[in-house]
Amino acid sequence: MFKRQLSHLQTYLGGIKYLIGLPDIVIIVDQHKEYTTLQECITLGIPTIC
Repeated sequence: MFKRQLSHLQTYLGGIKYLIGLPDIVIIVDQHKEYTTLQECITLGIPTIC
């Protein structure tokens, strides 16, 4: 069970460890599905394209 959870987290969050700073812009394909991402971008002041 832990290996499955670890694999899931590495798949979706593995690229975060390579970020040096905030991205300049975020492109969101499905804003209904990625609503939390959109809210986080608004909170952090990151421009978004939906």
